[in-house]
Amino acid sequence: MCKCANVQILIDNYRDSLFLIYAFAPHLTPRHAFYHLRICTSTHLHICTFHYISSMKKSIILLGICIATFTGCKTNWELPNEYVGNWTSAKQAIIVRTYAFGDGFTFTRDSAVVKITIDKNKTASGSIGDASFNHANIKRNKVNTDLAGIAYIIECGDIGKIYTGDPLAKKEVQLWLLPIQNGSLEAELRYTEGWAVFPMAGLKLVRKNL
Repeated sequence: MCKCANVQILIDNYRDSLFLIYAFAPHLTPRHAFYHLRICTSTHLHICTFHYISSMKKSIILLGICIATFTGCKTNWELPNEYVGNWTSAKQAIIVRTYAFGDGFTFTRDSAVVKITIDKNKTASGSIGDASFNHANIKRNKVNTDLAGIAYIIECGDIGKIYTGDPLAKKEVQLWLLPIQNGSLEAELRYTEGWAVFPMAGLKLVRKNL
């Protein structure tokens, strides 16, 4: 323990800690978020100069240090050729979440096919069931891929109804691309309206030649 000030930053509440981890790195998968939480909760940082900072600010600083350790700062990058092309999934289950005050969350489930065309210029177009998106930007995940599990993010923006029973006429979504393995591409469809990062579907896509 530090002799000049008895200050030790600890994360005592897992729920609040996970919230803060997602605030700093929302593109972590749940498995990797818990990995970071384990690192943070097992790390004892003794900082003498922060004696008068509130416990919440201490938690934010600690988590920022932990996540920043694994965050890249490269702005110039090229999309690997292995991602470029046409990809399609089989018909897969997709969950749409809605919220009503007093009633809480409601989950609607059906299935649809996802098709993506990825261009070398870091844009993508495609369809998610009956909804489509065009010229969506592709961003490189800032968190180290080996730790986050996500390599690239397609910002689809607002899309329409995915299937007939879809209760949301408009919703903001993203496609989180995992590293390609054995020629197949796995991805996560995420509802990203506001602060949400709700997982709507796990997708397995294969390359299709037009």
